[in-house]
Amino acid sequence: MTEETTEPEENQVLELYCEVCGEGPFSDKRKLNGHMLHHRKERQASDRDVEAEEQRQERVPVGVPRRKLTVGGKCPPNKVRRWFNDKPGRIEQALDGGYAFVRDKMKVGDGPVDGNQSMGQAMSRQVGTEDDGRPITAYLMEIDRELHEQDQAAKQAVVDRVDQMIGAGKFKEGPGDNRYVPPGGIRITSQTN
Repeated sequence: MTEETTEPEENQVLELYCEVCGEGPFSDKRKLNGHMLHHRKERQASDRDVEAEEQRQERVPVGVPRRKLTVGGKCPPNKVRRWFNDKPGRIEQALDGGYAFVRDKMKVGDGPVDGNQSMGQAMSRQVGTEDDGRPITAYLMEIDRELHEQDQAAKQAVVDRVDQMIGAGKFKEGPGDNRYVPPGGIRITSQTN
């Protein structure tokens, strides 16, 4: 089976229309292609504008406070994360208390530049300097939420004992203080919104 193709006669006018905007008719393919090139350039310019806008959204102006220790990615719901400065004995205390280094690949800090200084290892960031100029590095660590809540309850128990001692006028009491404690003790009130 052969397919017959008919060639347009020399005097026959082609009616070609743009598939993008419907403009036409164009008398030949060359003119239609020139018109289509205009659409491609518009689309490329639009793509560049979108890309530039996305980059602008990531930008953090100079001189504006930044959240340098924010971490991209979500913390698992059964974990609690916090930063520990690498001061003598501090990391060992955290490890002994049940904390572990976070080794996920995540972005650290605001803006387009990743502040994580140990990609693929324990998450870390320089957070300051010692008096002698050595850097202070903080490490992101996590603990099971249940252990964290037990730790918080233990810390709150100490605060509650101090509050009771203040209320009784006994906090850091020394011999011969001759303190005045009103009848019913000292009252501590808190105003929260």
